[in-house]
Amino acid sequence: MTRRRNANDERTQVMRHQGMAKHLWVVAVALGFAACGQDSGPLAPTGHETVSSAPAVTINGVELLLAPGSSPAQMARFGKKAGSGKRVKCATYDRRLINNTGGVLRVCGAQLEIHSGSFPRTEHLWMDTGDRRDDGLWSYEFGPSNMTFAPTPATLTIEVKANDLKRLGIDPDQLSVAFVSSPNHSDWEVVGVDYDWETQTISAPVKHFSRYALCIE
Repeated sequence: MTRRRNANDERTQVMRHQGMAKHLWVVAVALGFAACGQDSGPLAPTGHETVSSAPAVTINGVELLLAPGSSPAQMARFGKKAGSGKRVKCATYDRRLINNTGGVLRVCGAQLEIHSGSFPRTEHLWMDTGDRRDDGLWSYEFGPSNMTFAPTPATLTIEVKANDLKRLGIDPDQLSVAFVSSPNHSDWEVVGVDYDWETQTISAPVKHFSRYALCIE
């Protein structure tokens, strides 16, 4: 009699556990359907997608590119000592005596070439990385002011790697150069130039000194 009662108790406990398990499974399925029915928002990137926007500011209709950080990480060929092929510390300022024979000013990732016969005087000219500390624009500035170059404009060449632009979400073919065209720096004029895929540079004519910056057309 005792054995039969124990067996009945064991069967009762088993059935009770099975019922609880079935109940928990039904609850779990219901919660799963409820979660699927809710809007969980966009999926997280899987590692293949890149979500980025061009780091730029728009001033009076011109989209000016911001410099990638404040560190002069570009040790381009323009950061080499002329004729030596040796790397030198990346400079943000260069000043040289230029005359009718022309010359070249170099800073990090950019250079200004004054062509022979286009500057019929002798004077110290300078080039630096603009006012990046103030507004962060990817820019270059020259002085003294009011310097002009004729009949051949000087050539500003800026090295911009295509892969760097891709990481910033920028199409290299949309890259251009603009210069300040008003005394208060509120107006910019775009110079129509093309990106050179072979040299990974963009070059713009400089007819007169001003502040020049990379922009997006």
